[in-house]
Amino acid sequence: MTDSTVPASPALRSIPASLRVTALQTWYFPAALSVFLVAVAQFNFLVFHTLAELFAIIVCFILFALAWYTHRFSRDHSLLYLACGMFWIGALDLAHTLSYKGMGLLPVNEANTATQIWLVTRYLQALLLLTAPLMASRNTDKMMLFLVFGLIAALTMLWVASGHFPDAFIEGQGLTALKIYSEYVIMAILAGALTLIWKRRAAVAADALPFLLVAIVFAIGTELAFTFYIDVYGFSNLVGHILKLFSFWAIFQAVAVASLIRPYQALDASNRAKDDFLASMSHDLRTPLNSILGFSDMMRSQMFGPLGHAKYEDYISNIHASGTHLLGLVNDILATIPGWW
Repeated sequence: MTDSTVPASPALRSIPASLRVTALQTWYFPAALSVFLVAVAQFNFLVFHTLAELFAIIVCFILFALAWYTHRFSRDHSLLYLACGMFWIGALDLAHTLSYKGMGLLPVNEANTATQIWLVTRYLQALLLLTAPLMASRNTDKMMLFLVFGLIAALTMLWVASGHFPDAFIEGQGLTALKIYSEYVIMAILAGALTLIWKRRAAVAADALPFLLVAIVFAIGTELAFTFYIDVYGFSNLVGHILKLFSFWAIFQAVAVASLIRPYQALDASNRAKDDFLASMSHDLRTPLNSILGFSDMMRSQMFGPLGHAKYEDYISNIHASGTHLLGLVNDILATIPGWW
């Protein structure tokens, strides 16, 4: 279904306005964090870079945990696929952060290694976003999915560490042609992901869809910012990391809304339906049953005279016994639920 006039689903309409992609409140935290990080960058760019990357890494790990442990409630296979991949994207970004020029934590004292890791990570992220919509109807074993992504991440790191990966940054010259053209290829893949997600939007959680689209737009902006810097501490590098922060925040919101808010809303609706049923059982069943029992008891005792036939006495006794049994069942059910006595 690709009709652009498809109305918003009840789940989307029921999401609180403050949690929708168009709500300013949704973006308060990343905006405030960005202001803080830009201020930090004026004094120490390395600290800025570390904090910005650590935020994105933490977001990756948290959204993975959300999707992993709530999948049996959300049943959203595409978001679980995305979250499993994002866990390893976060792991690769951690390697990028630790190997960044000036960190001194690894035996690396140049910008090329961190740039190479960045490049392969963004390729993997773009491909992940491109393929995620295709997984909506595939119930893949999540442990196998997690391990496959882990294997891919390990192989890419071995490729970079082996020294066979082409240079992405040369000191004094800036980005290599491979790095620049790769960023454009990544942007093309992300544009393809944007198009595919929109075309297959009927298979994507309606409440998560806007956040995924916005995340990809921010990711495209991120890659564009990283096509022309000549200094790893430069302004375009700063802009790229701020846009990446917003992109990861949008992915986190997509997973949080689909994995937490929507299932809890469904549970709340279920509880309301249960309460309505119990109220109906308490009033609409017990009231007529009490009337049946009262009148049958009066007839059985022949309060206003004989019934006229001996069979009627058996019938009235059966009616009274059946009504008593049914009322006992209703009372037993209500007795097991707190607040109904």
